[in-house]
Amino acid sequence: MGNPAGYAPGILGLDYPGMRDLPEEIRAALDERRGEYHNEEEMRRLVHELMLRR
Repeated sequence: MGNPAGYAPGILGLDYPGMRDLPEEIRAALDERRGEYHNEEEMRRLVHELMLRR
């Protein structure tokens, strides 16, 4: 998962703590929904929602 447009290098990417521990389908969904989160809190909320739907 590359860096979403507009983010500083390294922020919210695969190097983000815990990101590699997420299931592949969650990481893929985050990649597809890059424009839906703009900070750590929003990303965590989206991860939580995706995990509940799983």
